[in-house]
Amino acid sequence: MMSASGYQDGLSPRQAAALFDIRGADCLSDWERQYERGGIEALAPRRSGKSRSMPEPAITDIGTDGLQSDEAKSREELAAELAYLRMENAYLKNWRP
Repeated sequence: MMSASGYQDGLSPRQAAALFDIRGADCLSDWERQYERGGIEALAPRRSGKSRSMPEPAITDIGTDGLQSDEAKSREELAAELAYLRMENAYLKNWRP
C-alpha cells in the first residue's frame, strides 16, 4: 500500500507531490502527521468560522397579504422587527461574495 506521501514506494515528498499534482510538498507531511495522530477522521474537512445564516423573524398574526399589518403589531413586535431589519442591513453591508 502506498501512503499519500509515497514513502513506501521510495518517493521523496517532492516527487510524490509531483506525481499526485499537489502544489506544496509540505502539505503531504502535514497530512501524514494528521493521519498518524487521528486516523482517517483527522483528514476530514472541517468547517471554520461562524455560520452565516440569519434567523427568520417570527410573524404572529398573518393578514390577507401574508404579512401582519403594522397597526396590528404591538410596540414590542415593532421593536423586534426593527432590530431584525437593522441586523439584516448591517449584515448585508459587510457581505462579500
